[in-house]
Amino acid sequence: KQEGWTLGVNYYVNPKLRFMANLLNVKTEDSEITLDGEHESIGIAQFRMSVDF
Repeated sequence: KQEGWTLGVNYYVNPKLRFMANLLNVKTEDSEITLDGEHESIGIAQFRMSVDF
């Protein structure tokens, strides 16, 4: 079983410059990829910048 959520934010400095951030959290239960079927939680932070020229 897996449960997860994602939160995303965009910040437009001006029409040609944008900053983006994403936070992800995934929880697994009784998975073959976890040790001894234990509950595992993974958190990921992503940051990006976009420039239009």
